[in-house]
Amino acid sequence: MLKALRLWHEFLSSDPLRKVQWAQKMAYDLSVPMAIVGLVDFLAPDLEARLDAYVQCPNVTGVREHLAWDEHNRLRRFAKRPDLLTDAQRPPDSERI
Repeated sequence: MLKALRLWHEFLSSDPLRKVQWAQKMAYDLSVPMAIVGLVDFLAPDLEARLDAYVQCPNVTGVREHLAWDEHNRLRRFAKRPDLLTDAQRPPDSERI
């Protein structure tokens, strides 16, 4: 019976790839099962390279981007622009995601 599982979500790091690689090393060192979710920028020109790097970390189970946008509170704006959730144009590599 599984008694513990650690789910690691990358938050607002200045170097998300390095943080995920650090979490992967921790997953190797610990005996607790771990799932890692990496941070990406779906509009970044280097999205493909970032996804390729995450593939090298076997505990990465998914990726995400912060898309929250609050019209009234600037402190609750994490997306690059307010229309990312409603933009009809797909990211350039969205079929891979």
